[in-house]
Amino acid sequence: MTLRRILEAIIFFLIILAPNCLIAGFYSGGEISYHCRGGNLFDIELKVYWDCNINSSSNPLPQTTELRFYFLSSNNQATAVGNNGSISLQFSEIGEIVDTIMREGQCDFVPKFACKKYGIYKGSVILPFSFEGYYLVSDFERRTPLGSIVNTITNIEVITPNDGPVLTAEIHSRALIACESSAELRDIEQLYFCINEPINIDASVLKSEFDSIVYKFYHPFYNTWPAPPLNKVRFSDGFRLTNLMGGPDPLVIDRHTGKISGTPVNQGIFLIGISIHQYNGNQLSGVLNREFFMYVGDCGHLNADFGVDDFYCEPPRLEVAFIDITVNFLSSIWILGDLENPISTFSNDRPVINFPHFGEFLLTRIVYGPNPSCNDTISKVVDIRKDEVGAFTEVEWGECTKDSIEFTIRGGTSTIPLSELDFELGVYFGSNSYYVQDSIFTFKIPNRYSIIPNIIIHSAEWCAPYYFQHVQTGFIFNSEYEAAYFLCEGSLALDDHYDDRNNNHNFDWDPRDGILNNEWDIQNPTVSPDTSTTYIGTASLENCSGEFTYHIEVFKPGTPFLPDTICGRQYQVTYNPFNGFARNYVWRYYQNGIRVGSRIDTFPLISMPNFGNAIIELEPFGFDGINCPDTIVQEVYFFEPSVDWDIELDVLECSDSISLIISGISNGTFIGREEYILISPYTDTLVSSRPEFQINTPLLETIEFTLLLTTDRGCIIEESFALPTPYLPDLYSIDSIGVCQGDTLFLSFEMEEGMQIEWLSEAEFIGDPNEFPLAFLPDSSQLLIMGIEFLGCEYQYEFDITVFGPGELELGEILICDDDLNQHLDFFNILAKGPEKWTIRDENGVSIASGDSGVAEVEFPDFSEYELWLYYPSDEYICGLLGLSSVTLTESGQWNVEISVLEEDCIGQRVNLHLFKQLIHNHEKDWDFQSRWVVINGDTMIFAGDSLRVTLDGLSEIEILLEVNDQFGCKTIANQLFQYQFIEAEPPMDSLSICRGEEVELWPGAPAELEYVWSPAFGLIGGITEPSPLAAPPDNTKYRVEISGGDCSNQFFVNLVVHPLPEFNEISANPSIISPGEESFLLLNPGDNVKEIIWFPPEFLDNPHVFNPVASPRQTTLYTAYLISEKECVDSIQVEVEVIDFSCAHPFVFLPSAFSPNGDGQNDVLYIRGQTILNSELIIYDRMGRQVFNADGVNHGWDGTAHGKEVPAGVYAFTLFVECENGDYLRSNGNVSLIR
Repeated sequence: MTLRRILEAIIFFLIILAPNCLIAGFYSGGEISYHCRGGNLFDIELKVYWDCNINSSSNPLPQTTELRFYFLSSNNQATAVGNNGSISLQFSEIGEIVDTIMREGQCDFVPKFACKKYGIYKGSVILPFSFEGYYLVSDFERRTPLGSIVNTITNIEVITPNDGPVLTAEIHSRALIACESSAELRDIEQLYFCINEPINIDASVLKSEFDSIVYKFYHPFYNTWPAPPLNKVRFSDGFRLTNLMGGPDPLVIDRHTGKISGTPVNQGIFLIGISIHQYNGNQLSGVLNREFFMYVGDCGHLNADFGVDDFYCEPPRLEVAFIDITVNFLSSIWILGDLENPISTFSNDRPVINFPHFGEFLLTRIVYGPNPSCNDTISKVVDIRKDEVGAFTEVEWGECTKDSIEFTIRGGTSTIPLSELDFELGVYFGSNSYYVQDSIFTFKIPNRYSIIPNIIIHSAEWCAPYYFQHVQTGFIFNSEYEAAYFLCEGSLALDDHYDDRNNNHNFDWDPRDGILNNEWDIQNPTVSPDTSTTYIGTASLENCSGEFTYHIEVFKPGTPFLPDTICGRQYQVTYNPFNGFARNYVWRYYQNGIRVGSRIDTFPLISMPNFGNAIIELEPFGFDGINCPDTIVQEVYFFEPSVDWDIELDVLECSDSISLIISGISNGTFIGREEYILISPYTDTLVSSRPEFQINTPLLETIEFTLLLTTDRGCIIEESFALPTPYLPDLYSIDSIGVCQGDTLFLSFEMEEGMQIEWLSEAEFIGDPNEFPLAFLPDSSQLLIMGIEFLGCEYQYEFDITVFGPGELELGEILICDDDLNQHLDFFNILAKGPEKWTIRDENGVSIASGDSGVAEVEFPDFSEYELWLYYPSDEYICGLLGLSSVTLTESGQWNVEISVLEEDCIGQRVNLHLFKQLIHNHEKDWDFQSRWVVINGDTMIFAGDSLRVTLDGLSEIEILLEVNDQFGCKTIANQLFQYQFIEAEPPMDSLSICRGEEVELWPGAPAELEYVWSPAFGLIGGITEPSPLAAPPDNTKYRVEISGGDCSNQFFVNLVVHPLPEFNEISANPSIISPGEESFLLLNPGDNVKEIIWFPPEFLDNPHVFNPVASPRQTTLYTAYLISEKECVDSIQVEVEVIDFSCAHPFVFLPSAFSPNGDGQNDVLYIRGQTILNSELIIYDRMGRQVFNADGVNHGWDGTAHGKEVPAGVYAFTLFVECENGDYLRSNGNVSLIR
C-alpha cells in the first residue's frame, strides 16, 4: 500500500465519519474598523470572511470573539482597556460576497468556489489617551478548511495545522485626541480573475474624513504567537510582498488611488493584504489592514479531470473518495458504470463512491459550464482489489512493571514473503507510534490498556491493505495501591483500587478468611474479618502482575484497651485501638463517679489523684471507622507500690578502667512481673530480670547510677546511688628530675602496707631496687616506669629523668684562603673572649690540636674542613657552654676572571648584551665556581650564572661587574663599562587609513640624515629608500621601515588600513520612462557597508537621503547616487529617468492600419493604442456606411465580427474619439484593413 492510499483512507475517515470537524473554523481574511463617538468611546467593527461553499446552510462563526489591545511602541498589553486588555465582540450579521464582474466569452464564468461569506462582530470600548496609541489584534483558527474543494493557498506555506489569520488595526494618538473615525472600506466586487489577463480593480476607500490616504501591500500574519510582534506568513518559493502572484508583471497597488493592477501567470488562490494609512495634517491617525483571497483560473476552459490510482486496495465498505479533482466548473455529475445503464450517479462535487464489489469499473465525470458547448467529460477505469498479501502481526510479552511493559512484535504474510516486500512494522499506543523496517522489534511503553500492532506494505503491484489489531497489554492499573480501614462490625467492600480496565485480569486475594461468599477471585470482594487483617489482592494477565493491599484494623466493642490493674497513680498509654484513624482523641478519667481528669492525645500519660478503682473513657474525633461506637469505656484498678534497696559492689578488674558487679536486694510491695533497669553515664542503659549488673567505668573514686524497678502492671520505682571505689588517683603520677651528666641521682617514693612494686623499665640501680631512697647513675635522659598493685587496682608511677650537658652555641665558620698549612688562629675574634679550652678535630672526630689559651699556632695535616670546639664558663647553663665552629683551609692558588662579550647590538634605544665568564688559573683541579653578575644602570640588578643576557632600554652607559666564588667561598671581581650613541627620531604613526584608490605619505617629517629601507614594495608609489614614500595599496598592508645611523639601528611599522568603497548590487528606475507629473521609483540595492546615500539633483525627489526615493521630474534627468560607507568612503552610480510629454495626438494616440482576426493569436483584435488615454470611443463603418462596431474604452477592441458573425476582409472606415489624462481631446477619422 502506498503512503498516498493511507492518506486517502485518513481523509476518507475525516470526510465521511467526522464531517462536523470540517466546519470548526476556516477563515479567509477580514478587516477591523472603528468609529469614534466622543469621550474616548469607540465602536469597533470586525468583518470576517470564509468560503461560502462550505456548509453554506449554516453559520460556522462563534457568537462572540475576543479583540485584544496593545500599545503601539512597547507592544505591551494595554491592561487598562476593557477586561485586562481585551473586549468581547458580539456577532451581528451575516452576508455574502459574489463576483459581479461580467465576462464576454461564451464559456466564461465564475467557478462556484470563488465565493465568500462574511460575518460582522460589533462592540464598544473606552480607550484612555496614550501617546503610544493602540494596536488592535484578533486571531482565528485557520485560513482554509480541510476537505473544501480548494484547500491550499498558492503563495504562502502552511507553517502549522493551526495557521489562521490575525486581523489588526492601529489607532494612533491623533485619533484619540481629535476623535477621528476610520475610513469606510469599499466592498470587494471581484474574486475571480483570468490567468494571463490584466487585473484592474479599485481597492480605495468609499468614504473618508482624512487629508490623505496611502495604500500599500502588507505582510499578513498567522496565529502561532498571541501578542505583537506577530509572526508573518511565509511566502512560497517564487512569491514575495512585491510580487504576490509571481510572474513578470507583478501585482502593484497605487499608493495614492488604491488601484491594483498586474497580470497573473499562475492559477491558484492568492493571499493579499492591503494596508490603508490615514493622515490628517501630515500626522498618521490610524491604519486599517484588509486581508482577502484572489482566485486565478483559466477562464472559459472547463476540465473534468480527476486523479485515479493504479488500484484501490480493500477500501473500507468499498468506498473511495477521489483526490486531485479539478475545480473549474459550475456543476458536475459522476457516473459509475456504463453511461447508458449506470450502476449509480452522484451529483455532489466530491462524492464518496460506493462500489458494489471487487473488480474493475468505469467511472465518468462530466462538468458543466454556462452552455453545453463548454462542458467537459472524462472517463477512467477504477480497479478495486482484494487483499493479495495477507499481512498479520504477532505479539510476545516481555517484562511488565508497575510503570511500563515490554513486548516484541513479529510481522508476517500468508502469501508473498515479507522479505520480498517494502514494509514498515509498527505499533500505536495512545497518541504515539513507532515504526521499523524489520520483521521483528522489541519495545517498552508506559502504562497502556492496549496497543495496536500494525504493518504497512508499500507496493505498487500488490494489494496489501493496512493491517492492524487491538491487543490488550495485561497492564495492571493502580498496582501497588494500599489503603487502611477501621472496622468494628459488619463488612467492607475492597473497591478503592477498582479500574474497569482490570476487569479481564485474574484475581486472587489472600488470606481468604473473612472474604464473603468465597469471592476471593474477583476484583472487588467484600470482607468481614474477626481480627485485624491485611488483605493482598494479586491481579495477573499475560506477563503482568500487580498487588492491591488493604489493612483492616478490627476492634470489637467490649475488647479491653488498658491493663485491668495499674501500678501507681500514673500510667503511660502505649496502645490506642483507634490510632491512625481519627484526627484526635479525648481520654476522660472517673473515680467514685466524678471526672478527675481528661487529656487530648493519642498516647496520654494518665494521672489519678487516688489509688483504687477508676473508669477510663476514650472518644475519637474525626474518626472514619465503620460501624464503630462513639466512645469506648474500661474499668481499671490503680495499685500503690513501695521498695527498699541493699546495694553491694564487687570489683572484678582495676587497671585502665574499673570492671565491677553491682548487685542489690529489693524489699517492698509491688505487683506484676518485675524488670530491673540500670542507668549510668558510663555505659548504655542495662535491663535485666535480676537486680545484678556488670559494668565498666573509667578510673573514678566514686561512681553514680540509678536503679529502676518496673513491672508489667505499670509499676515504676526509681532510686539514685553514689558509691566509693578502691581507685587511688595519686598512684598515677610522674616525677620529673634533672641532673648534670656524671652526677649520682637518688629516687624517693612513699610505700604503703600491702603495696607491691615492679620496675617496668631496664636500669642499673645502685643497691636494692625495692628499697627507697634508691641510688642511680644515668648516662643519658630516660623515663623509668614503676608498676604498683594495691587494693585490687594496678598503677604506673613514672620518673622522668633529664641528663643535662653543657649549653651549645653555633659559631661562625672560619675560611682560610691560603696555600700554607701552618696557620695562626686567634679565638678572641670568634666570641670576643678567650675559651677555657679548645679542640680541633678532623672529619673522623680525631683531635689534631688542643689548648687552653685564646691564640694558637696550628699545623694542619692537609687542606680540608675541620671541627672547632670551644668551652666557656656560663651563668646561664649550670653545666657550662660549648661553642661549635669549623675551620676550612683551601688551596686557592693563583686564579683570575675576565668578562668575554659574545653578542652586542643596539636597536633604537634598546641594548642587547650576551656576556660570558672567562676563568684563568694555574692548576688542573675540578673546582666548583659560583658566578654573580651585577648590572649598574641607576638601579642595581643581580643575576646568577656563567653567562648573562640582558636587554636595557634608554641607557647609553652601562657598568657590569662579575663576582666569582670558588667552592670554598674565595672570590674575585671583574668589571667592564659599555657606552652607546642612540638614534633620536620621532616614530611614524603606527596606523593610517585611506579609502581604496587614495594615496597617503607613510612618514611625514622623517629625518633626512638617516638611511631607510621600506618593505614590502607592494603599493608604494615612491622608492623603498625614501624617508616617507607615498603608498596606495588596494588592500590592507603592513609596512616596515628599517633605519640606521651612528652606533645603533631601529625599525618601525606602519599599518595601512584600506577601507572598501560602498557596495551596491543594482540600480534602476521603474518606470524609466514617464510622462510629466508621473512618478518613477528609483531602486538601489545597497551592500551591507553602506551607511548613507545622497541623490543629486535633489529637486523633484520625495527624499534624497533614502535608498529608494520617488522621483517626479519635469524633464529627463540623470540622477547620481552618492553612496557613503561606514568608514566615510564615497562612490557614485547613475540612473536616468526619461520624461516624455505624451500629447493627445499622433503618434502618442493611434489606431493600427490593419489587423488579422484569424485565430493565430497575433493581431486578432483591433485596439486603440496610447499612453495617456482616459476615455475613448471607436466606431467602425463598412463600405456602405453601416455601423458594424461601437465600443468605449481601450480594453474593448474589434474582433472582426458584427452581430456575432464574421465580416468579410476589406477596408473599413473608423471614427475615433479620445479624452487624454491632461484634459485634451482628439477626434480622428481614417481607414483600417481587415485581413483574413
